[in-house]
Amino acid sequence: MRTIFFNHMFVVQLLCCVCSMKGMEIANILLNDEDHNFARDIVMTHCSSHNNYEIYRNIVQLNTTYNKIAETEYKPVQKKRIEDFIRNKSVSVTGYRSWNKDFTKCAWITISDEKPLDSKNLQLTIVGLVNDGKRVTYSSKLWQEFCFPVFEDDVCPFFDKDGRACFYGFRGFSSNFSNDILEFSIDLNDMSKCCCCWYLFPLRTEWGDQYASFMEILNFPLLIRSILQSKQIEEKKMDDVLEELYERKHYIRWVTLPDDYKTFKQHTRLESEFTSYDCLPVDSRQAFDERYQEQQHDKKMIENKKKDNSNDEGNDIS
Repeated sequence: MRTIFFNHMFVVQLLCCVCSMKGMEIANILLNDEDHNFARDIVMTHCSSHNNYEIYRNIVQLNTTYNKIAETEYKPVQKKRIEDFIRNKSVSVTGYRSWNKDFTKCAWITISDEKPLDSKNLQLTIVGLVNDGKRVTYSSKLWQEFCFPVFEDDVCPFFDKDGRACFYGFRGFSSNFSNDILEFSIDLNDMSKCCCCWYLFPLRTEWGDQYASFMEILNFPLLIRSILQSKQIEEKKMDDVLEELYERKHYIRWVTLPDDYKTFKQHTRLESEFTSYDCLPVDSRQAFDERYQEQQHDKKMIENKKKDNSNDEGNDIS
């Protein structure tokens, strides 16, 4: 019995060290997604019982399978506390709830009709732990004149790097900035924000960038998502409006486009003249294509450099 106990402890210590390494591929090999995985059971149980959520987070980030296993079989104590808090309140959820990686925050949206019937309300709610996990609290914000979500097949909030709950949508056409994507966000300090999003592409005649509206590429969700994840973003408060409205610029020159960025998908809530990628404005289309060609060129340069380095190492050995 003592031997089994020490063997278990050895496995726990070994796997905890592995999961803390940068080379998560090693952990991916050890923690496969079999139904009865002895190694995974030990690690997840150890992390949950000892509140070691840094390793826990590393595991659930390996792939969607581990994330699903973690949610159904190894719920951390803090997630249960938040779920109990939500259960005691009467809430309405549109889409589905989102959790952050260590299960300390949960968020959802509620879209409700308002008179007149073509106008809706968007409510974004976040629940989470504060005061070093000693207390559960929540914040909620209601925006009027909401129109529809940007991503119809992904109607749920997401968490940004600062832990804010965020959601992309369009406001009603009677409001300001009705042709632009808006990012609605809120944190546990009840600080809400609404960002008006633009994308900018380089001018062909001079050094500078041209503003463009996301509305013209609404039927290209993969393209929109990649632009919203641009590595170069500028944000500033808009002083000429009463509400907490910000302007956010996403630069095409810093976007990583997927191979299938031209994929068309008709948005059910809006009729558009741009029914295929070739129908987009010439300047925008050229900017996307040139950016993708730059990516491919950079990718090829990196691959050639790796190949050259590998050949040099082989020559040194010989």
